[in-house]
Order: sequence, then C-alpha cells, then structure tokens
Amino acid sequence: MVQIAAVVTGNAVDLTTLDAMVERLRLTAERCKARGDRREVFIFAYHYLTNRLRENLLAGRFVDVPWTRDLAVRFADLYFDAEAAFDRGETCSLPWHRFFVACTAKHATALELLMLGMNAHIVYDLPLALEPGLTLDPATLARRQFDHDLVNEILEEAIDPFQEMLARNYGRWIAAVDWLAWRVDEWAIDQILRATRNQVWRHAVALAASETRESREVVRSHLETIALRNVVKIDLVSHVPRPVQRLLRAFRPAF
Repeated sequence: MVQIAAVVTGNAVDLTTLDAMVERLRLTAERCKARGDRREVFIFAYHYLTNRLRENLLAGRFVDVPWTRDLAVRFADLYFDAEAAFDRGETCSLPWHRFFVACTAKHATALELLMLGMNAHIVYDLPLALEPGLTLDPATLARRQFDHDLVNEILEEAIDPFQEMLARNYGRWIAAVDWLAWRVDEWAIDQILRATRNQVWRHAVALAASETRESREVVRSHLETIALRNVVKIDLVSHVPRPVQRLLRAFRPAF
C-alpha cells in the first residue's frame, strides 16, 4: 500500500506567489468591468475560486502545500498566456480562441461565456498545468492525486455560494438563461466538474508518461477535441428543437 505523508514546509505557509496571482485576477476583473470587456464574468469566477483555494491552503487541508500552490499559479499563467496571445493576434489553443471570440460577440449570454471559459481552462489547461509536477513515483503520485481530488471537492463546495454571487452580479442574465435553457447552466457545471474528477488526472499522467514529442501531441490534441465538443453543448441554441434552431441561427451564429 502506498503511504501518503504530508510535505512539511515549516510553521509558515508561504503563499506569496499565489497571493500575487489572486491580486492579479482581482485587478484583471476590475479592468474588464471598467471597459465593458465580457471576459469579466469568467475572471470574476476565477478570482473567487482561486481565493477559495488559497483559504483552504491556509486551513491546512492539503498534503503538499508547495506543490498545490505552484500548480495554482502555473494554472493561472496558462490563462494569461492564452489571453496575451489572442490579444496580440497570435495563435492560442482552439478552446480559448472560441472563448475570446465569443466574448467579442453580442449574442453570448454571461453564463455561456462563463462555461466556455471553465471548459477551456479545466478540460484543456488543467492537465497541462498538472503535467510538470507529476512523476511516476507511486508515493509522489498518491500525494498529488489526493490534493488534486481535494481541489475538486473545494470546487463543489463553492458552487452554491458561487451561484449566489453570480446571481447578485448577473442576475437578469441568469434568470433568463435558467428559464430558456432548462437549467443548462447547472448541467454544464456538473459536466465540467465530472470531467475534472474522471478525466483530467488520467490525461495529466498520460502527458507526463509520454516518451516522445509525438505521443505527447496525441494526448494534447485529444484534450482539445474534448473541449471543442463541450463548446457545442454549451451553446444554448443547441438545446432547443431543430426547427427553432434553424430560425435562431439566422440571428445567432454558433460559437
């Protein structure tokens, strides 16, 4: 049986780099709001959830605090790298490209934008963020999988208060979407979290175990394919009867 031992880092938990990232997310959300940038809803959510992770690190819930801290910072860097590439007119991954383009359109709802961002970041980015910190040593993998699974639990614990915060900030949009799409927002959140529980860790291990650049690219391409399939499901028009879809597509193109 693999023994899981806590990584002792001293009395103080050094979260300096994570604190800086939480503040960067907060300032980014404020700037988006000030200029009417529709990325705001995702950044708002991301700041909230990253801060919840920070609180749980301070509460001593994680086995390997330095690894989880570094993972959170590396994870956020992937978003900012994709954003910077898109803003410079350079290539970013297709799931992020779909999100950024949707943010410039007028027809996407706040919840669709949130789901598109969560999909790109969790389904596509998270295995890539996990990969550098994984080894094939069983004890290390066991510790880190425990902390990865705990992150999923914290996300689930945050859903109810998070939805309340969304309702306060984007209430009229959420009410309309819930009525028109039969609670598709909750379905989409559940699907993304389910993917995190059931797929992300396995995909990250597959990336770390890849022996060649070509085999790693096979895994990365698979992540992109899964995330792009989710984009279709997140589009609310795809959930209405086909005759209605054809009418709506005249006014609202697919993502």
